[in-house]
Amino acid sequence: MADEAVLRAALAEGGLPARLALADHLLRDGRAEEADRILADAVTAAADREERVRAVTARVLHQQFHTPEPRDVEPVLAHAEAAAGGPEPALDALRGGALVACANLDEGLALADAVLADADALDPAVAIAVWAVGTARALNGRSERLAELVDRGLAAAARVPELAGLQPQLADLEILDADLRGRPDLLHRRLRWVRDVLPLAEASEWTALFEVRMAVSAGRPRHAIETVGRALATATGRGGNARVALLAAMVARCQGALGDAAAARAALEHAEAHQDPAIGIHDFELDLARAWTAAAEGDLEVAVGHCRDGADRCRTHGLHAAEVLMRQTAVRLGGGDQLARLTELDRMLDTPRAHLAAAHAAAVGSHDGERLLVIADALEEAGMCLEAADAAAQAVVFVRHRHRPTVQAAAEDRARELAATGEGAHTPALLAALGGTDAAATA
Repeated sequence: MADEAVLRAALAEGGLPARLALADHLLRDGRAEEADRILADAVTAAADREERVRAVTARVLHQQFHTPEPRDVEPVLAHAEAAAGGPEPALDALRGGALVACANLDEGLALADAVLADADALDPAVAIAVWAVGTARALNGRSERLAELVDRGLAAAARVPELAGLQPQLADLEILDADLRGRPDLLHRRLRWVRDVLPLAEASEWTALFEVRMAVSAGRPRHAIETVGRALATATGRGGNARVALLAAMVARCQGALGDAAAARAALEHAEAHQDPAIGIHDFELDLARAWTAAAEGDLEVAVGHCRDGADRCRTHGLHAAEVLMRQTAVRLGGGDQLARLTELDRMLDTPRAHLAAAHAAAVGSHDGERLLVIADALEEAGMCLEAADAAAQAVVFVRHRHRPTVQAAAEDRARELAATGEGAHTPALLAALGGTDAAATA
């Protein structure tokens, strides 16, 4: 990295690159307020509209992810528009991104979509707008043609040097979407992209982050926990705190599914300590972590309550794909009142996860053990191994109550097989079906 004196000397010749380089140096040195002042000067000194948009984008991202506390973006945008002498439509991408980040999806989508509809939109605005629109559509389940949208954002970000770090975050949208849709076949394209495009060290770190979510989605809790360490290597600044919170929440889910209450509680507390109040789109992940922690502690009423509360918040904010996952989890933990809403979500979204979650809730509601075994097969085929194990385990309980020993034995064998595939899971459903000794034997 260049010496600070050299970077400051370069400012004498002016130019945006010199200011951005100095701000980056100050940021890496932990001098966030100095970096912000340099970026504010860059906005004022911009030679043209493109430089101004680049400078204000860099400043907003700096304030959102690298200052000690979250800040309202509007004063920064107002400063930029004052420097421009009037409104700047490209800055609506940043407004939209901030709204989406705090789970105000509809308003954020409207602003970001308008930016993307402008054929002459500048690259920084396009990249940020794609993040906003892609995030919203992955979470609300309206994610048709998401890969094409992400490709557009990646191309735009690649042309803006200071947005290089945004590229893997854009790619991550496809990983999130594939998980929420129940389409594991879509997960691997971006994993290959990361390995092929990013520098080796960065690719390794982001590959780990992607692999954690893929492992959680596939029902491989031990693999997810083991992979988290590598994924945390990129976690720096407030943006890094949000990533720590997300990863720790996933660890809590995994430890909860493995039945380790103490480890789940520790991971949940770590996630809550790093939660960023300005990034509400990941709150459902914390709700899932709370549910699985309570489940591991043996309090299923509280666990299901966390699922219901999280699902209701998702519904309020329009995070319908995330809502499906919350309600599907409630069904797995014994919540028997999810069918009506899951049926509605299935009609609305028409995704594999929504369809199977509604079918699972219907079979549980009718105590149909044979149907649950069919659903377990479908869930396994869809790549949702732990969901499948729980469906088979619930089948065991229902056929046991009907005194059908032959079907019960087959269901128990199926539940054991799926629990083993799930790396020795000890979910409440499996424990109820197989008991502690049988469940432990799958580890």
